[in-house]
Amino acid sequence: MSIIKVGDLEVEVVKKDIKNIHLGVYPPIGRVRLSAPASSDDEKIRLFIVSKIPWIRKNQRKFKDKERLTHPNFTSRESHYISGRRYLLEVDVNGMNKNQVTLAKNKIKLNIKEPYTSEKRREIFESWLRRNLRYRIEPILSKWEKLMSLHCSEWKIKKMKTKWGSCNEEAKRLWFNLELMKVDDSCLEYVIVHELAHLKHKHHNKHFFNTLSTFIPDWEHRKNILNQTLLVY
Repeated sequence: MSIIKVGDLEVEVVKKDIKNIHLGVYPPIGRVRLSAPASSDDEKIRLFIVSKIPWIRKNQRKFKDKERLTHPNFTSRESHYISGRRYLLEVDVNGMNKNQVTLAKNKIKLNIKEPYTSEKRREIFESWLRRNLRYRIEPILSKWEKLMSLHCSEWKIKKMKTKWGSCNEEAKRLWFNLELMKVDDSCLEYVIVHELAHLKHKHHNKHFFNTLSTFIPDWEHRKNILNQTLLVY
């Protein structure tokens, strides 16, 4: 991989055995990556980047506009995404004996016993996310273990900074990012099948991708949708 600079714009460039140039802008900060045919010279690539600068800047602004969502304060009127849908948070300090999170139409209601700090509110909210993500993962994972004839010894949920999931092939243990509660079942299914495939193929080689294509022919489309979702740090 190399870096080509155009003004203040840095583009990661990878040359490989492909026919066409592919350009992408990725979360969380609008990183720009370009894949080009192995025979491409740097000047041709530079000219292509220059022609795409308006498109690149437009997509980078989208991530900048969403950046505030990566550090929520858990106050009313904040936007949060659940299962691919946008909800507005409504915080109610009710003085009751129970902290509770519920979904109601286009709102997430966070009922709390007292006006906690943002960190305490996050703790309550993420506890709710964890329970619901486990509920969503269980049937999808069970289904695909049977279909793929692959079985994990255990699976867990945790917060991860740069990955949606991971696999320890030796221990046959899968990890899923808590942030997957943001995405719909189609993207969640892709991540689950992706990690199960690593039980058979450790690396992202042709055998791994053939396995993905066999079970989820549209996996690239699902991956592209997933790449538009911000990971919270």
